[in-house]
Amino acid sequence: MIDSHCHLDHEPMYSDLANVINRSKNIGIEKILSICTTIESFEKIKQIVNFDPIIYGTFGIHPHECANNCVSKEDIIRAVKQNNKIVAIGESGLDFYYNHSDQEKQLASFKTHIEASLELNMPIIVHSRSAENETYDILKSYEKFKPKILMHCFTGSTEFAYKLLTLQSYFSASGIITFKNSNNLQETFKLIPNDKLLIETDSPYLAPIPLRGKKNEPSYIKYTLEKLAYLKNTEIDKMKLNYEQAKTSRGRTTVGASEMSISDLAPYIASFVKGHIPPSPRKGIGPIPQLKLVVEDLTAYYTESFSHKNRIDDFEKLGKWFWEETKAGYLILALEAVSLESENRILRQLVNMSLITPRFWSEGPLPGSSGSGW
Repeated sequence: MIDSHCHLDHEPMYSDLANVINRSKNIGIEKILSICTTIESFEKIKQIVNFDPIIYGTFGIHPHECANNCVSKEDIIRAVKQNNKIVAIGESGLDFYYNHSDQEKQLASFKTHIEASLELNMPIIVHSRSAENETYDILKSYEKFKPKILMHCFTGSTEFAYKLLTLQSYFSASGIITFKNSNNLQETFKLIPNDKLLIETDSPYLAPIPLRGKKNEPSYIKYTLEKLAYLKNTEIDKMKLNYEQAKTSRGRTTVGASEMSISDLAPYIASFVKGHIPPSPRKGIGPIPQLKLVVEDLTAYYTESFSHKNRIDDFEKLGKWFWEETKAGYLILALEAVSLESENRILRQLVNMSLITPRFWSEGPLPGSSGSGW
């Protein structure tokens, strides 16, 4: 997991950094991005990024602060080049809700940050509140330069999200999506493609339910991830937290032989179920040998997650759960069924090459073989 937006330079985290980082690692966080908001905060961030390998930082002036923190494009570029762990520009943007800074100064500062991000070829982390049209119009004006846009703590409308998607923007979900009054926002996040989503804490602010009202910290990101997975209603996403915790606890994982992302495993198998032979994404490895590795990775991802969550090491219980209660198990069994009946020589090889894991613990009927839903 990655906490894509927090403020480690703020209290109470800054004075308790070692414990904050240890708790983060214990729940499976692999990277933390500490966000700059003022020139003064950047001095702390330059120290913080050297505290632990998982911490990275940014340089930027928050729209609330731009009245008293004027920076040029050259100032931003010089600051970023001071440390190779400064990896993004921001947070910058527009906040017309509070108007702590003059709107014209906010607009000018935002444009300066975007231009610096383009010259440095870095992401621009965008804060936008009560300024949807103005934010979009400015970002749109730079479209031909292909800015790398990350909408931090996105709380905008569905229409705003769709417009930003035309600019290839990314969206970060914060603890706000766990709040009871965030129904509209939850519906918007359901519609944003998975490959355009990140998660963040914005700590020490916006602690998620069930910790709302407390000072937030990166380790609380698990509640945001669980809520987002529930909203997206994907079996694979719901297991991500347990998988990351299992990997951290054991110090290893058997997942990875296919060299494909977790989210791409089931769709690759589903292509075979639907009768299509997709090209292998790896040079030198054909689609059938690659499929064997994909099946093994998907099975391992599920069983490692379930075993960690339920403290189960009994292979028969794990197998019964996987083959009889999960969509992934059904998908692989459907692959077996399609292979047995297929007139396609390549598909028939699947069974002959023992690509399907034996299901000696399952006596149930084979499910349908549509491969739908993946």
